Amino acid sequence: MSWILKRLKRILRFSINMFFKVLKLPAFSISSNGVADGVYNSAWYKASPKFRKMALMIMTRAQREQKIRAWKFADINLNTFYWVVGHGPDGTWNFRETFYGMFC
Repeated sequence: MSWILKRLKRILRFSINMFFKVLKLPAFSISSNGVADGVYNSAWYKASPKFRKMALMIMTRAQREQKIRAWKFADINLNTFYWVVGHGPDGTWNFRETFYGMFC
């Protein structure tokens, strides 16, 4: 009986930790869009040619929205988390199978 409580405690701790990490993802996406504005508003055009090239590269790359992806095919967001936890088509089976595979 004690091993069940230990595993349940570990699963609960992991899921709460993941929930709060996933809540921060929209802020990550929004803040990545502000990088280009920050570089543009600096005095990059008055700097050396080497710095101007770097600033231009930063502005170009920062215009793409940065996302956290799982295995290069799935965006991780709050909806993905809810689906894994059990609000998806298979109910709580996804959650149970995922964590059983991880901790047992």
